[in-house]
Amino acid sequence: MEQEFGEQGVKFLAITCDPANDDSATLRKYASDFQAPKDSWYFLGGDIDYTKRVAGEIYGVPLDVK
Repeated sequence: MEQEFGEQGVKFLAITCDPANDDSATLRKYASDFQAPKDSWYFLGGDIDYTKRVAGEIYGVPLDVK
């Protein structure tokens, strides 16, 4: 998707569903390992209950994390 749409200004958002293990340093390393361009890729994490709510209410995607 990045190759097809990245040059058109599309931004990409990756949200961890495992914030207990994916802290900021881990997400930075992941972005670096995959050479994700900083101007088009955003790696986010946070409170899992809030993430579940946003996934369901905003994106219409149920998120069940065990």
